Amino acid sequence: QPAVASAPVQPQPGQTQSVQTAARSATGAPPAVDTTTGSLPGGVSVAVPRVTGAPGDGPQSLSAALQRELGRNGLALAGAGAASTHRVEGKVALGRATKAADGRELQPIQIDWVVKNARGENLGTFSQKNEIKPGELDGAWGPTADAAAAAAAQGIVKLLQQQPTSTN
Repeated sequence: QPAVASAPVQPQPGQTQSVQTAARSATGAPPAVDTTTGSLPGGVSVAVPRVTGAPGDGPQSLSAALQRELGRNGLALAGAGAASTHRVEGKVALGRATKAADGRELQPIQIDWVVKNARGENLGTFSQKNEIKPGELDGAWGPTADAAAAAAAQGIVKLLQQQPTSTN
């Protein structure tokens, strides 16, 4: 039986991109992200349904960005309602804005990516956290979604590489 990763999973070296980096990249160039590739068990497919809880176009842009990243990493993509061997569910949570010590107003944000097998069993959760300017992501996420998805995809691919080849 596959081991369930504890939540939150700490990033490994080379996996330091997160919402923190992604949010900062919204005002500048997107950060460079190292891509992790490797062999995956045969027949691995992944469905990425719409992300929940995100402001602005986050539900659509985060889902689309993660699908692109997983595809770049060699995973077959399945539609949200199609049969797949795995499912990655994203949930965004925004906290209440507070004043930082330097006087800036900041709002905590967390993205949790839950990886499930075909039976719906949790295989692991990857959490990304940061503080952003209130309302910063109320519109288009753009490069922020891309950077968050790139970081998440690295961990998801590594987790799936560790799974047994049988999905029964």
